[in-house]
Amino acid sequence: MSNMRRTPPMPQMAWDESSIVAKAEQFVKDEMQGQDASHDFAHVERVRRLALELAEEEGVEAKLVVELGALLHDVRDYKYSGDDRAGPACAREFLQARQCPEDIVERVIAVIAGIGFKHTLGNEPVAMTPELACVQDADRLDAIGAIGIARCFTFGGAKGRPMYEEGVEARTAISAEEYADKRQGTTVNHFYEKLLHLADRMNTEAGRRRARGRHAFMEAFLNQLQAEIAGQL
Repeated sequence: MSNMRRTPPMPQMAWDESSIVAKAEQFVKDEMQGQDASHDFAHVERVRRLALELAEEEGVEAKLVVELGALLHDVRDYKYSGDDRAGPACAREFLQARQCPEDIVERVIAVIAGIGFKHTLGNEPVAMTPELACVQDADRLDAIGAIGIARCFTFGGAKGRPMYEEGVEARTAISAEEYADKRQGTTVNHFYEKLLHLADRMNTEAGRRRARGRHAFMEAFLNQLQAEIAGQL
């Protein structure tokens, strides 16, 4: 696609497990430089921290896969690149250029390719792995609660969406194609189309525990917002 950046060839490097995380961190910082604050490196850091905490609580052993998947999950994201193949392809090239073992590459790519909410709306469910469960839950947790509210309005503003439109009803049941069409909808409606559904879609018990409070906070915020819009407060 015309707006898709080409990845320059990466020099081959010896595999070094002890430094791959630091290299991935710097790579992601460089890739996401200048991106709006809804999907910046601070978001990646929060997802990494949460994913590793969930993995520890759930007894997931493949911490390296979890950490690399969390770090690389939003590189060349389709919401910005326009191509849902760009992120996995970029991550694969980064890992292979550093001689990452192929089994680790495939497991990390499975996390990146399967993490998106749109996959839950289609007819082909993604094969869930313990690593994907932790990273997906962490990403979803960062989409709800106080930080999720801030990110939602930041993304809406960056994309020029109206905050709300009176008389425009939220699409509470949407297809993967409708969800991918970011031209539709308002920022407030996005809560009803996606964010309020995430607490019930957590994969791990540790994720579900964390989601409850964040979900309740969003509900309280939306009640307050609607009352203020209506002039009741």
